[in-house]
Amino acid sequence: MRAHEFITEAFDHTAYAKELADKYKVPYSMVQHAMNKETGHLANLADKAGAISRKGAQGVMQLMPATAKGLGVTDPFDVKQNIQGGVKYLAQLNQKYNDPAKALAAYNAGPGRVDRLIKRHGDDYLSKLPKETRKYITGYAPDGQPPVAGKTNPLATTATNVLAAVTGSKDAMGDEIPQRPVVTPKIQPAAPVPKIQPASTSSYYSGQTGDTTVAKGQTLSGIASSKGMALPDLIALNPDIADPNKVSAGAKIKTTPVTPPTY
Repeated sequence: MRAHEFITEAFDHTAYAKELADKYKVPYSMVQHAMNKETGHLANLADKAGAISRKGAQGVMQLMPATAKGLGVTDPFDVKQNIQGGVKYLAQLNQKYNDPAKALAAYNAGPGRVDRLIKRHGDDYLSKLPKETRKYITGYAPDGQPPVAGKTNPLATTATNVLAAVTGSKDAMGDEIPQRPVVTPKIQPAAPVPKIQPASTSSYYSGQTGDTTVAKGQTLSGIASSKGMALPDLIALNPDIADPNKVSAGAKIKTTPVTPPTY
């Protein structure tokens, strides 16, 4: 494996990571958590240093090539450079979010995605993260606050327990957390379409109607005007007309007299 070329002497890479955590002012627990999640499954340092993910992330801290370059890492397979780049990146993310859960989520899924989810969903962003990222941040405990039975820690509340509340699983203490109830929104029935009522001043109310034969080219609007009616009144008087815009020549329609009756 290529990583063997860059490990010329055995050294304590965890102690080196602790030294860098102090230098960049980032909790060592975050660095340790990220290292364990990224390459903790590999047996020896040489394998960790030479690891390449399916997406192209490289080295102990699994830096993407573009990210590594931006952090000043010239050789991502060099153990010291890779760890330094990863710790520096975690420090930047922790400073940006001031929240270990968000910083670790951004380290795994990318700050762009995390920012979008926070903007759209607020505190519920955790449940919208990819499954891989939710697993990635689960189990993290801040420095000096291990998840011991009977005690809680801030991240257990803001990350692990929030995720558990969504999935109905156990929290960081191993206790069952009830699943959030699913609230089904009530669907309001559509408002009835109001019927067009004739104007109160219309001669329609005289109760006197007559039949008018539609001449070729005539429209309901024109007929209403010639009869001194409002168009809604004429439509209301002839409910059998399916389409007021299309009236056949020769059709018989009900109309009111031009001059309303006097009383």
